[in-house]
Amino acid sequence: MFDFQKQDNSKKERTTSDEEIGSFIAWMFYGLFLLAAIGIFLPALVIALVVGSLAASSHKLKWLSFVSGISLILLIMLLLRFKIGALFQFLGLYQKILPGKLMHFFENAFNNGKTFSIDWYNWILMIFLGLVMALLVGIIIKKLVTNYFVNVKEEQSSRFLNSGRYRNIFKKRLSITNKQQEKWRKDTQNTNLYLGIDIKGNAIELPIKQLFTHELIQGTTGSGKTVAMLAQAEACMKAGLPVIYVEAKGDPQIEHDLGKLATKYGRKFKIFSDNTETTYNPIKNGSSSGVEERLMSVFDWSELFYKNVSDNMLLKVIKFMDTYGIKRDLPTLLEYLDFDNIWETLKSDSIKREVNVKRKVKTKDGKTGDTGLVGIGKTEEKAKYIEKKVVVYDLSEKAKKYTKLFFGKENFDDEDFKEFKENEANVMKNIYGLKVQIELLVISDLGYKLSETENSVDMTRFLETDDIVLFSFNSNNYGSLIPKLGRFVVSDVATAVTQKFNRSEFKGAVGFFDEWGSYANEKIIDVLAKARSAKFGAVLGVQSMEDLNTNGEGLDKRIRDNVNTFMLGRSNDPESADYVANLVGTYEDLDKTIMTEDKGSVFARIDTKSARGTIRSVNKFVVKPDNIKRLEDHSFYLITKGAKNEEEYARKVYTRNTMQGL
Repeated sequence: MFDFQKQDNSKKERTTSDEEIGSFIAWMFYGLFLLAAIGIFLPALVIALVVGSLAASSHKLKWLSFVSGISLILLIMLLLRFKIGALFQFLGLYQKILPGKLMHFFENAFNNGKTFSIDWYNWILMIFLGLVMALLVGIIIKKLVTNYFVNVKEEQSSRFLNSGRYRNIFKKRLSITNKQQEKWRKDTQNTNLYLGIDIKGNAIELPIKQLFTHELIQGTTGSGKTVAMLAQAEACMKAGLPVIYVEAKGDPQIEHDLGKLATKYGRKFKIFSDNTETTYNPIKNGSSSGVEERLMSVFDWSELFYKNVSDNMLLKVIKFMDTYGIKRDLPTLLEYLDFDNIWETLKSDSIKREVNVKRKVKTKDGKTGDTGLVGIGKTEEKAKYIEKKVVVYDLSEKAKKYTKLFFGKENFDDEDFKEFKENEANVMKNIYGLKVQIELLVISDLGYKLSETENSVDMTRFLETDDIVLFSFNSNNYGSLIPKLGRFVVSDVATAVTQKFNRSEFKGAVGFFDEWGSYANEKIIDVLAKARSAKFGAVLGVQSMEDLNTNGEGLDKRIRDNVNTFMLGRSNDPESADYVANLVGTYEDLDKTIMTEDKGSVFARIDTKSARGTIRSVNKFVVKPDNIKRLEDHSFYLITKGAKNEEEYARKVYTRNTMQGL
């Protein structure tokens, strides 16, 4: 048995040895063949390697297959004309290198014993042959890359971030952005939005129309959110667009910076704040229905019933004021939520006269029956008619319409109104919430500024003059007013933009709303969504994504669905960082694992890579939560929804210093 086993093993050893010898001879043959091919077709091989490599790296193999096919046809046509020997003329390059006898052998074998000579058609043949061979080279390179090289995107990114080139760009990022900013400002034809540079030092520019699909800028305190908003405000001024800026910090620096930008671009600058004489009438512009919707979007409601009743009353009063040419502002509106003022106005639109009428009055006469109480009897009421002079009003048709609308009948006099007043308690109770909310605005410290004066902010006129308007208040002093003011501005400018939209010369307008979460609600989000199609862009600033839900759960989802551009800065809160990472999404990549082998000894362990490992396709965060928490100041991840490619979808941006050079 053992003898048999030994015999078998020896056969196996001999077989293995034979295979190795055969493999060696084969490789030697391949080597000699390759050397011969290099010698004969050197120009064609060079062309094939260059063209094939370029086609494989740029994913143009389909294009190369077409070129190679045409080249093959032309090559065959030329060979029919100049014979096969024309391909071997480049052996003449080796006359001084190869032995004379070997050259004579090649001349006899490939050129009928003649000396090799290179002519113009030999070069053309080599070019066509090289293009034919390039397809094979490209296919081989693609197969090698696919089968033998593992391209992990995350590893490529890490290598770049650890490179000297990146460290140099990061160190010089301020000087790079300053130079690019100066160049951008001098180029008056460039109306793109210049934000800053990416991690490779390339300028980041977006078309200005990108703002018309709305943008959200998020960043904690000190992250550079205001600087990023100012950079975009400057781009709007450069492009000739009106700019509205609403901020709730009362920051004098913003006023200073916007003023310098307005001066640079020759724009008028209006400031509505507690330190200026500028006023603002938020209900001046728009139709009756539009103003009613604007007011309802500004106020908060706890009960749907009271909201609907107030909505109905508000629309009637505004239509009434417009019909009678009554000044439309908040103090006057509050006055006409009182039925006395409505009736007085209607009476003024009538012919007054006196008539004798019989009026029924009730009298009490005697006691009848027993009430069951000592000393108290049942009093009987009797009807009595008396003739009385009363004032009646022959109302105009217009007045009759509104008398019917407010009081339920067309023929109405003071006695009817007196009776109505006795029964109006329920009506006034139902609109009490509306009156209170308007009254809080009117009697607030800034109430006097919410009216029409010669120095008022008029949104319609603002769009025509391309002015810059800043609404600036300190939320510590006017906390409850800021949300309502912000909603008024959004709705008012959206109405004005919609009215201008049909005019061919209208370029659009952009509003910048810092601390957006404090005044966002369902109605205002609807207003923004509709205004987008009328060329009104909104840049919304928040400190964290959770701020979007300040006035109701789920508002963040509505806002996200109405925004196409995101600039995401540092988040200190882990949950907020996770939220942002999930918002940006993932990309498909390879996950590579490598096995290691212990090559050490008793005294030292040395781990080396094994030949084995695994590769699998996984989804990875485009922006990792930890990277969001570690973002530098004035650094943002720019996310452009609907981008053409992966590189444009998510980019890290170092924003420019807008005030540099002013």
